[in-house]
Amino acid sequence: MRSTKSSAPSALGGVAAIQCIVGLLGWWLHSYELNWVGHLISFSFLIFVVLAIWARWAPLTPSVIAAGLYGTLLAEQAMFAPELLAAGWIFKAPIVVLLVVAVVSGVRAMNRRIAATATPDAVVSDTQREDD
Repeated sequence: MRSTKSSAPSALGGVAAIQCIVGLLGWWLHSYELNWVGHLISFSFLIFVVLAIWARWAPLTPSVIAAGLYGTLLAEQAMFAPELLAAGWIFKAPIVVLLVVAVVSGVRAMNRRIAATATPDAVVSDTQREDD
């Protein structure tokens, strides 16, 4: 399988970098207070690194998974620590933008792949079927 020319891997790499900085800083400052969920969130950048690598070959699926994981993280913060949701907007806003870029790029890559696999004969035969 070839790697794609999509910006999804770069966008997910950016998400991983921001999560790495914020997560490791938070872990370093508050590791004694964190439960297992806090530790998982602190090291969640590793999941985004894996998704960024995967996105080199299939950009849409890892982008959607990353957006779902980050949405889950935001929902968890909104339920249990709403003050963290508002306090970290300076980091959360760029991550959301990068995730939107990744998903849009993945959709475009999928559309290009579909268009590249469609042969002119298949298009003509489909058109002829509609006329019949």
